[in-house]
Amino acid sequence: MDNPPIAEEDRARYRQNRSALTALRDELNTNFVQNFADAVVDADSPQLKMLQAICDADLEDNVKDPLLREVVGRGGVRLDDVWARRRS
Repeated sequence: MDNPPIAEEDRARYRQNRSALTALRDELNTNFVQNFADAVVDADSPQLKMLQAICDADLEDNVKDPLLREVVGRGGVRLDDVWARRRS
């Protein structure tokens, strides 16, 4: 990602209008937050699928309460669901 210098006319505009600078910062922050997970983790990667399988197996092997297993397992939040929601 490029990090170009801020043009002097933009600097002057930000000095005159602080809300323009705040809006720019908010936009950059939103773009970073919304795209960071996909940049770090490929939601469709075999590694993420393997991690999901390991978590599922651990849940099945170690959580004895069927209701809790359902809430946190297949019926609850799964890694691939979280990443899919983040990408949409």
